[in-house]
Amino acid sequence: MRSFRAGLEIDPGDAQLHRFLAVTHQNIAVYRQEQGLDPAPGYESALRHFGEAIRLDPQDAHGYRESGAARRSYGLYLQSQNGDSEPYLRSSLQDLNRAVELDPSDAKAFFGRGVTSIHLAEQGKDPGEARRLREEAGSDLRRASEINPDLLAEAERWRRRLGDATPE
Repeated sequence: MRSFRAGLEIDPGDAQLHRFLAVTHQNIAVYRQEQGLDPAPGYESALRHFGEAIRLDPQDAHGYRESGAARRSYGLYLQSQNGDSEPYLRSSLQDLNRAVELDPSDAKAFFGRGVTSIHLAEQGKDPGEARRLREEAGSDLRRASEINPDLLAEAERWRRRLGDATPE
């Protein structure tokens, strides 16, 4: 992490360094969460650096995908603490939509978007929206496993969570 920060002192406009630093902060947050410690500072730093990376390179599909994953993880952590996950899940979906738009062959972006849609649908505030999100999730998970067959088993596990809401 020290190397990334030193690099940013030399070139604060290096989007890739911001993305690497964001991933590092996200990994620290996950570790802290696994240890029963507060991961919020790590997630917040990760989101700040992802935001800067995307601002500097708005065509970086991987940056959007990774930001979406971090936003979903932070939102789910907040939900586990009885906090409001919806804003983070919705912003995760926005980032993942942009990732898919920029790179329609990114199986991980489709997979992440499908998982995020399931989490939003499970909040069930609007039955019509929940149904639409479940259908979109099923399509995204299918597309992810078509692009990368290695994701098939995991995608099927998530699709089973959808029940009958996904047309074949």
